[in-house]
Amino acid sequence: MDKSALRNSYLLMRHGESEANEKGIIVSDPKNGCDRFGLTSHGRSQVLAFVQKLCGKPITKIVCSDFLRTLQTAKIVTEILNLPQAELEKGLRERFFGSKEGMSAKHYQKNLSV
Repeated sequence: MDKSALRNSYLLMRHGESEANEKGIIVSDPKNGCDRFGLTSHGRSQVLAFVQKLCGKPITKIVCSDFLRTLQTAKIVTEILNLPQAELEKGLRERFFGSKEGMSAKHYQKNLSV
């Protein structure tokens, strides 16, 4: 058997612009991100534009975090590509920024310094 035929392929996609992105704030706590701060209309347009490029690709499964912005992104993708509902994986959540929650997104960079 040809081993190359057994290889999996993965496509990584970020959610479209969220309300938190638009406001320039950090939303990394599930208490906030799972129920609020979904996609903006621009974010939905971004997802629609990107997913059009995926039509005809052999995509079989969508996995996303349980944050509202990613659920909304996954819903658009699954509906357009006629795929099963996305699987939720909490391990794909954004890294938790603790006390920086709700603060300006400029604090992301400060937390990324190693």
